[in-house]
Amino acid sequence: MQAVLDRNFVQDEIGLWVPAEGKGAFGYSDGAWVERYLEKAFREADDLGSESEELETYIKDWNTEYHLSRKRKDILSGLQHDRSAKVLEIGSGCGAITRFLGENYDSVIAVEGSYNRARLARLRTRDLDSVEVFASRYQDIGLEGEFDIVFCIGVLEYAPTYVDGDNPFHDALTSMRRMLRPGGTLVLAIENKFGLKYFSNSTEDHSGTFFEGIEGYPRMNRYFETFGKVELQRLLSSYWKDVRFFFPFPDYKMPSLLLSEEGASALDVGEMIAGLEERDYARTNVPLFDNRLAWREVARNGLVSHLSNSFLVVAGDAIAAPLVPTMGDRLATLFNRERRACFTTRTDIESSDGSVIARKTAANPELPAAAGSFSFLPRESKWIGTETIAYCLFRLAHDPKVDGAMLIAGVRSWWSFVLAANAGGRVSGDLLDAVWHNCGLLADGSIARFDHELSWAADIEPEVLLIRSAFQWHVRYSSAKLPHLMASRGIGTIRAIARRIGVDITQSHIRQFIEIETLLQSGIGYSSPERVRSAVRAALYVPHLPALKRLGDSLRTNFGRASRLMRRLAGKS
Repeated sequence: MQAVLDRNFVQDEIGLWVPAEGKGAFGYSDGAWVERYLEKAFREADDLGSESEELETYIKDWNTEYHLSRKRKDILSGLQHDRSAKVLEIGSGCGAITRFLGENYDSVIAVEGSYNRARLARLRTRDLDSVEVFASRYQDIGLEGEFDIVFCIGVLEYAPTYVDGDNPFHDALTSMRRMLRPGGTLVLAIENKFGLKYFSNSTEDHSGTFFEGIEGYPRMNRYFETFGKVELQRLLSSYWKDVRFFFPFPDYKMPSLLLSEEGASALDVGEMIAGLEERDYARTNVPLFDNRLAWREVARNGLVSHLSNSFLVVAGDAIAAPLVPTMGDRLATLFNRERRACFTTRTDIESSDGSVIARKTAANPELPAAAGSFSFLPRESKWIGTETIAYCLFRLAHDPKVDGAMLIAGVRSWWSFVLAANAGGRVSGDLLDAVWHNCGLLADGSIARFDHELSWAADIEPEVLLIRSAFQWHVRYSSAKLPHLMASRGIGTIRAIARRIGVDITQSHIRQFIEIETLLQSGIGYSSPERVRSAVRAALYVPHLPALKRLGDSLRTNFGRASRLMRRLAGKS
């Protein structure tokens, strides 16, 4: 630190280190209004932590979500961290990752070239003694050979804009290497220009144009550039002997899954990846194909590592060294943050005694999870390498020629599994989350249940569990064109599936489902019971918008055909 002070850095009124001769080195910004809004949030909030639900209440669009979401930290949450390591963060932005680093390391220096963004990073970490923030180019802070780990999250791609020289990527990595002590490690996150979503439904993240990275950035004059796996590995291997890739899904910005290279090859992860919504953060686009189907084929052909939308890379000369962040023996880690923090879960998938185990735990066990009508108890289960009933039904339903008995076979087996637990017309509330996406059909026709974490306090009618399964299936897959099974309204889909297995769904069953789902979702989520009840009823009874659009397109097409026919007939008369 003294070496930095000797180079004429001074602290301003909020504790930010700035060059004595001037402010930050460049003016990267999401917009002045965004920065003013974030400053307001950071000054008003009592909880600035990386798990802050309070900060999430300030989210109003993609820009604020990127800086305030609890998901941001999960690009690093799946790694093991040694507090004693001395850390440098290059390009701290507005402090989302900086905050996590300060909570997990005792010595963090964060460097941000934009003065306004560096101020925000300082405000986000102002209560952490472990963090010092500098408004400077990282090349100018003068701390070569000082750090055990350099973190570079979403920064390297901008090297052509902010690094001087004819070869900016090599110059940037050379500088990062010099910052490290012997045996030090680089942790890097960056988009994959060959990510599957960029072929299907997403524009390139930085340019906002389709296929820009895939085509090699011919229109961008190299202001930024991302890489495919092979070229990124080749680039990093010029500086470090051991380069390990991890794969965050749906991407490094809002990750829910972190997959190791071993996990990508050892596990059938296609459906797991397919269940994570991929987004174009700039706009909403019509996909060229259904990624949820494509990921299954990608995984079956061993291409996950090359078509992952982003990379997390750990590069060093000895990855097994004590201070290096790694996943240890874990193959994958999955986070569920679509809930209140006390109900957030973490699932670690790892090899154990020749089998694969999924260990689900509360991500924040220190927070009391008062559940009321239901109990919340994450559990361990054996990894089942088979399709869930929900995904199998979704996949088969695309083929209008598939045999009806085959289409519904998994649902029939699941219904038999439920009825086997039937006692006096009701089943145990412990089956509440034994829904189709938590059950798989094994080769012998039996049902394997997994991902068990919720139980209802009372027994429930089996028809209610059928409604819950079919309702979740409809909500998850209603954007697909499955006219022979998927109705425009949820209630239509539920009754269509129930009829195929000979079950009569009554209004009483529907009312019971709405009440249970309302209490459950309002209990684990943020919405009031009234809002949840309205949303459930809307999904049941209001036609899905894409279905309405298809209906409108069909009507317009048929009207056009009828008009042309009338004109032809009129011409003949």
